[in-house]
Amino acid sequence: FHIGGTASRIVAASKITSKEAGTVRFVGLETVKLERVADTSAEGDAWVCISHNAEIEVLDEKERVKQRFTVPYGAHVYVRDGAAVEIEHLLFEWDLYNTPIVTQFGGTVRFVDVKEKVTVRDEVDDTTGLKLLVIMEDRNKELQPAIDILGPTGQKVAHYPLPTGARLEVRDGQQVASGEVLVKTRREASKTRDITGGLPRVAELFEARRPKDA
Repeated sequence: FHIGGTASRIVAASKITSKEAGTVRFVGLETVKLERVADTSAEGDAWVCISHNAEIEVLDEKERVKQRFTVPYGAHVYVRDGAAVEIEHLLFEWDLYNTPIVTQFGGTVRFVDVKEKVTVRDEVDDTTGLKLLVIMEDRNKELQPAIDILGPTGQKVAHYPLPTGARLEVRDGQQVASGEVLVKTRREASKTRDITGGLPRVAELFEARRPKDA
């Protein structure tokens, strides 16, 4: 099986701007205010999308939908519901190559079942040369790595399970604000894993073999 074409990285624009003037309408889009805006070319406030399958529509004066955009989870949104926008107004932008997990609440990070050489390993980033902590699966299937966010009195206000392959962007005990990224998972790595994981099953179907786990 040749999977190079299907599993290869798809290059696309990471910024979406309005092609026409109109009024913004959110469809299933929930956001949290990004308290710390870093490394962005956009001016003004930003919010982080915490919804899946969310959309932004741009309506004309008769409330007809002129444009519709799917907003990825974790995207930075620069408009509000009901806002008027002009042509080329920046609506949102996102990280093309990483799927993030963002916190909806500010507080203190607490690692759960994140143990060195058991559920986390060291890796060196090829581009920056910095050491990264990457989540790996517990061989004994007993530990479930996660991050808890603790409030001012130590109460748990949020819980985020960590997928295998996720790179930690925070450290145990660190203070975070709402909208901050906790971990990132490479998009192409997860896609390739999904595709190659299904190939043995495809082979069984084409060759009419009896499945191993019948």
